[in-house]
Amino acid sequence: MIYINGKFLSKPMSGVIRFAQEVVKQFDKEEYKDKFIVLTDKGVKGNFKFLKTQEIGMFHGNLFEQISLRNFMKKHKDDELLNLCNSSPLGIHSISVVHDVTFLKKPRIYSLPFTLWYKYLIHKKVHQDKLVLTVSETSKKEIIEHYKIDPNKVKVISNGANILDCQEDDVFLHKYNLFDKNYFLYVGASYPHKNINSIIELAKKNKDKTFVIVSKDIDYPSKDNLIVIDEKISNEALKSLYKHAYALMLLSKFEGFGIPPLEALLNGTKTIILSDIEVFHEIYGDKANYIINNEIDLNNLKMADEEYINELVNKYNWSRVSSNILDILKVK
Repeated sequence: MIYINGKFLSKPMSGVIRFAQEVVKQFDKEEYKDKFIVLTDKGVKGNFKFLKTQEIGMFHGNLFEQISLRNFMKKHKDDELLNLCNSSPLGIHSISVVHDVTFLKKPRIYSLPFTLWYKYLIHKKVHQDKLVLTVSETSKKEIIEHYKIDPNKVKVISNGANILDCQEDDVFLHKYNLFDKNYFLYVGASYPHKNINSIIELAKKNKDKTFVIVSKDIDYPSKDNLIVIDEKISNEALKSLYKHAYALMLLSKFEGFGIPPLEALLNGTKTIILSDIEVFHEIYGDKANYIINNEIDLNNLKMADEEYINELVNKYNWSRVSSNILDILKVK
């Protein structure tokens, strides 16, 4: 039996949680119903059609993982444990997806206690686990270089994005009068490494253009040609913003993959503007526009053609990710 660490079912949405949800959704088929069981903390049930869930222990969060899940797997030594969201129980030789090593970077992204815990946990686990899975060749290289582990122990399973299967809701286009504006869009978290300040600086330099930032907890108000949407946004509204945007911007200082440009292209955006970092060149190639030394001509940008978008869709999708994991697990 292959058990799946179901801690993600009780966590708030993030890119890593979305990854786990989408992968498990691919496993939720009749042919796999006797291959997987999702282990959850008390009171948490998965909304699956075929997959079984099993509540174990009395704890939640990290204690569920480090006590309940660890004790359970100690009693099921002949079975496999798959962890999809970086963390996993210490002392268990499992298979874990480590999406990136952003917790090692500076400036510090997360709280000090979280950073210290992750540094300790991931160091232990990459040496202890049977296999480490990750989402890009760039992340693989960083994991190998930092932890000095056998390259054969790290497998790239890739990542995916969603075509938003819903009607468009133009609520924000109406609210901010965006229908007749070729706006530059950012969608994502407000962590320091996302480098939103560079987008704000571009807005100051390009007063004739409109910039839209969709992010929670951003400490900057809407001003002049910059619109900040700091509120919960529906998939319908997001699809509308993607479709009508002139370009999607992601100027991160570092990433493990970088999903927003892919999601934007799948949902109608024709131009992507990215920071000049290795992983973006790996994923998006030469059809993207890269900001070099904080400089870019916003009047002279390359657009993504249909062939390029189809190549990305075929290479980076949830079906392929799940197929890669199934091959590694030797599930037929």
